[in-house]
Amino acid sequence: MWSKTTYLTGAIVGTIFSALVVKEISCLPQSSSNPCFPDPCGAGALCENRGGNRAICTCPDGWLGDPTTSCEPECLRLSDCRFDQQCQGTRCVDPCTNNVETGRPPCGTDAICERIRHKAICSCPKTHTGDPFVHCRPFTSADLCNPNPCGPNAFCEPGFDKRTGEERPVCLCNEGYTGDGVRGCTRGECISLQHNQCPDNRACYDSKCIDPCGPDFCGGQPCCAPNAQCRGVEHKAECSCPPGYEGDARFDCRPSRNGGSLTRGGGGGSSSGSLCSPNPCGTDAICTPGSDNTGKSRPVCTCPNGYSGNALVQCRRGECFSDSECPSHLACFDFKCQDPCNGACGRNTQCRVHNHGPVCACESGYEGDALTSCFRSNLRSG
Repeated sequence: MWSKTTYLTGAIVGTIFSALVVKEISCLPQSSSNPCFPDPCGAGALCENRGGNRAICTCPDGWLGDPTTSCEPECLRLSDCRFDQQCQGTRCVDPCTNNVETGRPPCGTDAICERIRHKAICSCPKTHTGDPFVHCRPFTSADLCNPNPCGPNAFCEPGFDKRTGEERPVCLCNEGYTGDGVRGCTRGECISLQHNQCPDNRACYDSKCIDPCGPDFCGGQPCCAPNAQCRGVEHKAECSCPPGYEGDARFDCRPSRNGGSLTRGGGGGSSSGSLCSPNPCGTDAICTPGSDNTGKSRPVCTCPNGYSGNALVQCRRGECFSDSECPSHLACFDFKCQDPCNGACGRNTQCRVHNHGPVCACESGYEGDALTSCFRSNLRSG
């Protein structure tokens, strides 16, 4: 009897590391008609009769070794495989290519699969959303507010993070409510800019009745000059110079050098002496008796409150006297239609304009008083 032995070693495929060893055993014609009986192969090996008295010894799928001596399984437990592989049956396989329960890849369409500690972790890319086990689709702005991340009496709008420029949800209080839109809003004293819901000497700002002489009402700046008097009248700030002073109470009140009444240009009227009679000022200007640098008496021409221009020629009415004269996204400040969000809210806040008024809310992940300052939620306890 003679024998001829051939070894065939299979290549590594993908991330499955196993070797298929095949031994062909040839026998002389006078041997048994079944070359696999008695079994010429090693323990655990398979014997196949290929005809012509040839017995083919192979290791089963997932087993390793010399099929003429003995075969061993590639793995019996997870620890037998690398961290990025998984033991399925007796083979170390890529967990992202095969789910042992379904026989299919574990992650859905357009999902990301990560191999971590012998497991497949499925997730959608940062630009996608959906069920990573089924399908991931491109992210849209509408997904920011679904499900609604805001608290009671608040609504969600897609917005942007000022620091990163990334899209994020913004929680805003419903009209007539105030507070932190993330945690929840409570009913305010009034609806912004519906001043008739407040006392005559108060104005509605951010759902609260506030003093119109305060800094919030005039865009973060005092409504009147530092040495002027201010009082709330018809929900607005009324500025006036104290007794013995004169000038534009919004900007500066200076000591009076001469007494007298004011006369609007073109309107006739009388004043002390003849300095302002007849009125030497331009159209719609006001004449006030005054003096020059030498102390000599002279008329002083100024534009009245709400007007601007060359008082010697003509004073022109300001852009507005009330918010109703401005577009809905602007408010009347200093007789001009301006952005009411300018300086209206505190740090780390978002501001939107609703019916001429600013609505402040803390940025996502922040909490506090949106009119003054918001801080990160996870720092509150510290």
